[in-house]
Amino acid sequence: MKSSTATPTSVPPIFVYGTLMNSQVVSVLLNRSWPPTIDDVSVQPARLYGYSRHPVKNCVFPAIVPSTNAAGFVNGMLVAENILTPAEMDMMDWYESDEYNRVTVPVNILGGDSCNKDSIMAQVYVWRDDLTSHLELDQEWSYDRFCEKDLEWYLDHTVRPCRADMERRGLTDPTS
Repeated sequence: MKSSTATPTSVPPIFVYGTLMNSQVVSVLLNRSWPPTIDDVSVQPARLYGYSRHPVKNCVFPAIVPSTNAAGFVNGMLVAENILTPAEMDMMDWYESDEYNRVTVPVNILGGDSCNKDSIMAQVYVWRDDLTSHLELDQEWSYDRFCEKDLEWYLDHTVRPCRADMERRGLTDPTS
């Protein structure tokens, strides 16, 4: 995985837009309560302009790519700076795999019926350009459909085995 570099003691904000928006997925993956109850801005609704979200073929998770529509955007959640530990960020990188690049993008926090005009620079996992043939570009991925139809299967067949594999490899946060 190619990624932007953060200092060892600081984890930048991260924008999540797919399975990682689900608190059960993140709780199992990180082995801790999610969302954190630090304050009301730890995890909040946000929007990423200039991208579109699509299902990965034969999978229940999505990917984002730069949008062909000038007005395109993806709604998701912004995890505030330092909510994740550096070890947890490494776990996220491993979970997302080499199919994604972690890049820095401007993200807008959503508030009420309108989008905040100020953007925050955040990390996001973007699908690799050379793998776009693996996406269903004619479809939009649905978070609601994922939660209703695929969540339990995904937890049992992807997230829990991923967490167990990370533990076997010594990749988990020693404090979790």
